[in-house]
Amino acid sequence: MGQASADSAPIVVRGEIDAATAPALSADLSRAVASGSNPIEIDLSAVTFIDSSGLRALIIGRQEAEAAGNSLRIVKASDVVSRLLDVTGLSETLMG
Repeated sequence: MGQASADSAPIVVRGEIDAATAPALSADLSRAVASGSNPIEIDLSAVTFIDSSGLRALIIGRQEAEAAGNSLRIVKASDVVSRLLDVTGLSETLMG
């Protein structure tokens, strides 16, 4: 994963989200939830690859946000991300 920044909205992620980089995304999302940012918006338009561990990080981030009375949604997605969300049936859930 090239870059994820939880300091500003939206969180921008670049590069690959896989087993090696998903923990960093999870940490960024957890920090955003803890900071009270509402809503938490994620820009994945520069993501070139995402696997199930990246998808898991997004799902858990959304669950953490909801548990804190917050919302999390993807505001921009690359074709790779959009395709994964479509195939898994999570487009509506994560992009709302």
